[in-house]
Amino acid sequence: MIHLRSTILFLLVLKANGHGKNESTTVEMTVEMHTMEMTHEMEDFTVESTPTVTHCRDLHMKEVSLRMSDLKIHKPSEKIMRIGGNQKVDITITISSANDSESIVGDDNWMIDSFVTSVSRGNPTAPAVQAKLSVAQQGTDLMPGESFTLSNLRITLDLSTVNCYGVTHFCARAKPSSRADWMLKEAETEFDYMHVSCQLVVCSGKGSSLEANTKTWCVLSMLVLMNYIL
Repeated sequence: MIHLRSTILFLLVLKANGHGKNESTTVEMTVEMHTMEMTHEMEDFTVESTPTVTHCRDLHMKEVSLRMSDLKIHKPSEKIMRIGGNQKVDITITISSANDSESIVGDDNWMIDSFVTSVSRGNPTAPAVQAKLSVAQQGTDLMPGESFTLSNLRITLDLSTVNCYGVTHFCARAKPSSRADWMLKEAETEFDYMHVSCQLVVCSGKGSSLEANTKTWCVLSMLVLMNYIL
């Protein structure tokens, strides 16, 4: 609370007549101005901090229909996936947009994740992993009815929690990045499901046909050897 008080000093010069002669008399008057009091009251209030805005997103999210028209697996050779950790995979994909889609333009457009599954376009049987994209790849634009190719995409899969019964296909899936201003169009036609592409693979490890064939070959070899010795 704030109080203001002012004191004003007035000097008045009065002329007084006394006994036939003029005298000048100076009268000093002090007036204290009590009416100049001002009171300002402030109520208690709380100021809450607001988080810093790092980026803004357009409220209008573009709807896009995508098709992954090609998936090529360069590594591992012969598409053999081995059960365990640290399975390296190198792929090339081609993505196209439907003629009635909206355009994709920006610096951070894409997320490409990969996974293994037991059926074509099925749910992942091991954790999905994002492919490493360069800055140029991340900022690739896509106009309606056009296509583009992303090459030398590298993925490292962890197949230590799955057996070969769950590894029959390797799949790649195109999605918007967390900062993109577009989203996949709600599935209405078969084309809308085509942003996922899968390839048959061969699995090596527990539960695999390679494992069964190896065991069979070993048994037959032992029988032949024993028959030869006898």
